[in-house]
Amino acid sequence: MKGSFFRIGIMLCLVTGIFLPVQAIERGPLIANNILGGAAAGTLAGLSVGTLAYGLDHNYHSEYLINGAVYGFLGGALLGGGAATYEIVINKPDPGFTLSGYLAGGTGLGALIGFVAAVIPYTRDKTPEDFTIGLGLGGVVGAVLGTTIGFIDISSHNSSQALLSGKVGLIEVASVLPSVIPTQPGEPMLNCRLVELTF
Repeated sequence: MKGSFFRIGIMLCLVTGIFLPVQAIERGPLIANNILGGAAAGTLAGLSVGTLAYGLDHNYHSEYLINGAVYGFLGGALLGGGAATYEIVINKPDPGFTLSGYLAGGTGLGALIGFVAAVIPYTRDKTPEDFTIGLGLGGVVGAVLGTTIGFIDISSHNSSQALLSGKVGLIEVASVLPSVIPTQPGEPMLNCRLVELTF
């Protein structure tokens, strides 16, 4: 009985060893890019949450910033792993930075808008916490919207429907009009190129 389990285990290892490198070469960069990009973008989003908590606590406890960045890093890495799994399931031809790009862009843009909008309450009460609260709140809202739009973009992708495809480049005239160019022995051939636009 033990021998049969051992033989089955060896056969599974051999089959896995044959097919796994192909999958690893094809899908490995997608997974790595999603996890690393998600961790980086998650750090920004977590820092926004920490900045919001730091401002609500009257800018007294800076450990909110560190904790937010660390938890954001870990959460972003998990989110990136989930996005990589989802992209593999739907067979999306993507380098793997779609979700992290939306998350980082939404966080940064939201933080900027929140920081500028904090000028309005600051002119009334003159408290510096308005800027940290605005920065953090804008970053959190932007992170949520960016993540939502990123998942919508990933799930709505259909590689069979391209809006615009084609090529733009230079081609040899001889390949287009071979009968027009005279080719006498000993006569120098004119090397001419035309622009090709095909869509």
